Amino acid sequence: MRGVKFNWKETGAPSIGLIAEEVAKVYPELVEMDGGVPGAVNYSAMVAVLLEAVKQQDEEIRRQRIELEEVKRQTKMAKTSEIEGRLVALEAAYTQLLSSQSAAERTALHQVGFSAK
Repeated sequence: MRGVKFNWKETGAPSIGLIAEEVAKVYPELVEMDGGVPGAVNYSAMVAVLLEAVKQQDEEIRRQRIELEEVKRQTKMAKTSEIEGRLVALEAAYTQLLSSQSAAERTALHQVGFSAK
């Protein structure tokens, strides 16, 4: 269904509305038939249809917001976990470097006649 601008056949006056044939395909109960041909759209009854569509959209938006918050939370957790893993690896490498340096210093001191106590 689409909204259109049109001119009334009888008066030529400009107006806006829906195409009755298109409305009848989706909501036949909203169109008054004139000899088996779609005639006028019952716009006041259309309010109920539009209200339900808005409610469905609101529910979909609510669900998408919840989903977005969950994705944000999971992304933050994944980033935090990755950073923690890198930190642990860096700390291990640093500790190993200190151990290697200390052992090398002890070896060098021992070679020149000093003992580390």
